[in-house]
Amino acid sequence: MRSLLPLAISLCALTLYAEETHPTDLRTERSLIQQEIADLEEGHQEAVKTLAGNLIHARSRLTHLKQSLEQHYDPKIEEELLLAKATFQAAQIELLDEKQNFLKQSLALEEELQAVNSELARYEVVMETTSTPSYRASVEEPEPKMYSYRPKINQASVIFGGEFLYWRMQEGSLDFAVRGQQAAATGQATYDIGDFEIPDFKWKAGYRAYFGFRTSPKLWDLDAIYTYYYGKGNKTVHTPHPSQLLANPTPSGTSVSSLLIGTFPQATGTAVFTAKADMNLHYNVGDLLLGRRFGIAKDILLKLQMGATGAWIEEKFHYKYIGTPAVTAATVRGKQNFDFRGGGMRIGINLDWFIGSGFSLIGNATTACLVGHYHQHATNRTSNAGATPPQTLQDSRYRDTRLATHTQLSLLPAWGITGRHVAFLIYGGYEFNYWTNLVEIYRSDSSVNSYTGRATLRSSGNLGIQGITAGASLKF
Repeated sequence: MRSLLPLAISLCALTLYAEETHPTDLRTERSLIQQEIADLEEGHQEAVKTLAGNLIHARSRLTHLKQSLEQHYDPKIEEELLLAKATFQAAQIELLDEKQNFLKQSLALEEELQAVNSELARYEVVMETTSTPSYRASVEEPEPKMYSYRPKINQASVIFGGEFLYWRMQEGSLDFAVRGQQAAATGQATYDIGDFEIPDFKWKAGYRAYFGFRTSPKLWDLDAIYTYYYGKGNKTVHTPHPSQLLANPTPSGTSVSSLLIGTFPQATGTAVFTAKADMNLHYNVGDLLLGRRFGIAKDILLKLQMGATGAWIEEKFHYKYIGTPAVTAATVRGKQNFDFRGGGMRIGINLDWFIGSGFSLIGNATTACLVGHYHQHATNRTSNAGATPPQTLQDSRYRDTRLATHTQLSLLPAWGITGRHVAFLIYGGYEFNYWTNLVEIYRSDSSVNSYTGRATLRSSGNLGIQGITAGASLKF
């Protein structure tokens, strides 16, 4: 994606420098002027042919009447002769007017054509002086056969579209238990031994809707986009040998070869018999993007986009530890929830590579930086099966204003068809979304006294969402 950045910057700079004289606009205008000149010449030839025929007919009649009057005088013939002279003179004037009007109109069109050619020549000079050879692009109007399947690049339109999302999320720092922990030797500390357990993330559905305008002849786009996705993950693990735990409820000094312990505060009084985790994600992202269309080759359309973006992302992660039932063990319930609401800027690039017969390959790449309010809430509560009342071991809140970044990549094979007043496009492929500086888990060490200082252990991870994206759009 970095390799596309210089091309995007070069094209943006060129757009600002030559907005009124984009080569696609100028080539279209030149084609229209040339067509108008051809139509004018064709019409002039038809008019001259008709008027010349009228003039020849009037001259023939005038000659015939003169000869008749010379042979014998007749007042009626003399009147017809005067009328024929007037008709002949009118035909001459009409033919002369047609030639003068044609000359005037053709000169005006030739001046317009010369001005357009001068602007195109100036643009080529700008391209030579502002573009490096490695990123210089030949900005051409797509070949006509493409317009049987795609709307013309300079055609104004309104677009409606929707997408079905079948995605799966991945997230770090969500370990909730270690399975396979061995009992410690007498007088020897033991650290993590075994496999960390994390939730199993599920494939879940979402949707995206968008609406936009296409302007002409400036080739600007304005798109409003909204994306919603619901992510889900859960897992339940049990100790591998519950019979051994029943016989040896206290982990210290036992011969149990495979215990289950929690990675969060575990005040169960015994080893954990069951550990559960459940999490869900509500993902809301909206964009309002201004774009500019370019034809960079005969079969490739490019659009640069930039604009505003906003996100509301909420995650709830709950865990539960159940102690060994052989004693009055406790049940621990905890949560690690976060909420982010922010807005910022997004910039991106869209490529539509036409293959043929309506098929194309669409690539999207965007990146965004958002600033917003972040809130994290962590709790840990234990309830003992005996006489001890439920206790709150942790109830902490963390708030700040932070930056978050979002990168989006997709590759979508597509097929489309264009009619006289409507264009239809369907597509489907794979999409990646990657968020940084969102996921944080807060743990702290324990202390007998509430006033004793303690260290906060914070682990952070990244949020990834990837999967199938399929959609359709209509342009009017």
